[in-house]
Amino acid sequence: MNIGSLFSGIGGMELGFEREGFETKWFIENNEYCKAVLKKNFPGVPVYGDIREINFGELKKVDILTGGFPCQDISQANPRGKGIAGERSGLWSYYAEAIREIRPKYAVIENVPTLANRGLNVVLRDIAEAGYDAEWFTLRASDFGALHRRERLFIVAYPTSARMEGNDGVGLQTVEERGEQMGAREFERNTSANSNGVGIQAQRQVHKGKSNFEGGVTPDINHQRQLQLQRGKQDIGQRDNNGLKGRFITHDWHERIQRFCKESLQGQQGFSWCQDVRRIEDLHGRPDIPEPLFRGGRDGFPFWMERIKCCGNAVVPQVAQFIARRIKEIEK
Repeated sequence: MNIGSLFSGIGGMELGFEREGFETKWFIENNEYCKAVLKKNFPGVPVYGDIREINFGELKKVDILTGGFPCQDISQANPRGKGIAGERSGLWSYYAEAIREIRPKYAVIENVPTLANRGLNVVLRDIAEAGYDAEWFTLRASDFGALHRRERLFIVAYPTSARMEGNDGVGLQTVEERGEQMGAREFERNTSANSNGVGIQAQRQVHKGKSNFEGGVTPDINHQRQLQLQRGKQDIGQRDNNGLKGRFITHDWHERIQRFCKESLQGQQGFSWCQDVRRIEDLHGRPDIPEPLFRGGRDGFPFWMERIKCCGNAVVPQVAQFIARRIKEIEK
């Protein structure tokens, strides 16, 4: 399947997807240094500039949208940030517009875990209004063998009609009924990031069109949802939150990650040498450890600060590759 990338950075997420056979058709990235990296590493793929100036209807149609919208106003490093209403993180609205215009089969959205408390309700509302369902979970680079933690929140959205095609998720009617009794405070508590990545499908009351939390879905959308819920009423009976599994997230989530790491990532350059490192002393006398990528002037790299910033913002490709493989499994 084809990919269209928003807020691309240096293409870490797209690299992971391409390792699973996906093909990137275009990037949207405003930073000049990042654009240069993309043009070097993805030759022949168009790189567009400011997302605020893009007409999404004129872009090549793609099956998957990927990208992590800016986190500066959301991150816990900015406690006074305005959240998703901020100047930078508010660019999420253009991602939502792209979903509405392009109508991909999947949208893979990335941000910091703090999004769970500083804008996830807005993101899910916009996804629902576009006619999409969503599941969200956190993954860490350390889960895949990296030395650093780098925990990130991922949201995978897909058209709502997919929930009606006999997948193994909970019936929408069941969750709808449960959501009737859930207020705004309970909603905020239940949409907190879950590092286990399971049981999150239950908080689907965000799609109800209720007015008891900020930015509720419009009445027209709610009416459409009610019709879909009636058709899906017979799906699955009542189950508690911990017993739910969705179309994307599964009960064997952690086991899948472990199998994936063993089969796909073990021994890859840049990760194998991290296995036995627990403290700084473990780095001494290790002949298998490569030269540091960043060491000031002696490495001869230009744009030293830009490189550090880009690597710090990028999605670790192995994490994105795991998500890509899960999408392939669902498509089969």
